[in-house]
Amino acid sequence: MTENLSNWPIYTVKETNVALADDIRTKVQESVTAQEAGDYATALSKLRSARILMAGLPKRSKHGENELEFDQAAIDRMIDHLVRLEAMAKGIQVTKVTFAQPTATDAL
Repeated sequence: MTENLSNWPIYTVKETNVALADDIRTKVQESVTAQEAGDYATALSKLRSARILMAGLPKRSKHGENELEFDQAAIDRMIDHLVRLEAMAKGIQVTKVTFAQPTATDAL
């Protein structure tokens, strides 16, 4: 038996796409803020959330006079870039060496 989903009191596809576009934009902005603070793990998490929200959306969606375009490849490139930045930051932290003058108690 097929259920008629058009009777459900939910957003229309266009309204849903606009709401998702706002959510995606928010996630990307949160990612930028985290990246600027050097928090690459959070930045990656936010971008991955944006990518998940984009899954299944059409590449373009028209809403009134506005046209939404979802560029999943751009998000993927940003994720790849942040993965490299995170790896470099971790590598620098691991290889960081601090030199100090020996004290008299170090010889004991």
